[in-house]
Amino acid sequence: MTDPEALFGAPLGSRVESHIEGLAMLRAMAATSNRARMVPYGETSEGRPLTVCVITSPANDERLGEIVS
Repeated sequence: MTDPEALFGAPLGSRVESHIEGLAMLRAMAATSNRARMVPYGETSEGRPLTVCVITSPANDERLGEIVS
């Protein structure tokens, strides 16, 4: 997984990260982990994507549609 301190240039929790930085961390996590993925679910009225980061076990990820319905 990506090291938050390397991504943000400061120890995690030492400052408030911006929305863009938070998304970058979640995307980096999802790109390097089999337990996290970014799932788009729509867009804002300004055309920006809306996503949720799903963090779960690989077994539950395969059953996600069954679990959340």
